[in-house]
Amino acid sequence: QSVAVLEGLLDGGVEFGGLRIDQDRRWELIRALARAGASSAPERIGRELEKDPTDTGRKQAIASEASLPSAETKAVWRARMEADEGPDRLADAQLREAMHSHHQLGQEELSRLAVDWYFATLPTFAATREEDLVETFSASMFPALCDEKVVQRIDALLATETALPATVTASVSRSGTSSTGFES
Repeated sequence: QSVAVLEGLLDGGVEFGGLRIDQDRRWELIRALARAGASSAPERIGRELEKDPTDTGRKQAIASEASLPSAETKAVWRARMEADEGPDRLADAQLREAMHSHHQLGQEELSRLAVDWYFATLPTFAATREEDLVETFSASMFPALCDEKVVQRIDALLATETALPATVTASVSRSGTSSTGFES
């Protein structure tokens, strides 16, 4: 029923007094549809991007796509995050949008699928990207799950003395204890 209301707001079939559906609001509604896994979301993202081909529109489309509850879609976005050359290479601002939207409440099983990838990717990402993007990656892509495996992976990563920026090491250490509830 919630999906129908969101779609109705976008299509004009549902109105709430005083609620103006401008371009920013349209993207908010589309992102909500995407997070909910509405079957219409991928098509709506594409159509909306055609209507709003601005930089903001592109970022909103990326955030919407990255939040879709699909293992295949999440894998595609993880590959795009890793791409440092070629057609999959995105601007840092676009990567940030995907990173911020990748892990979603209610999509914990999809986040669980990214645990091994995160810990395997972080050292190479840290060695090849600008520090501010690495900080965003380490925080946003961290699989914040209440899971002992995550704590073990943090301990293993820190024990290897892999060259990571100090802010990333601190962020990963904090994330491991604060998001899981386990002491490492």
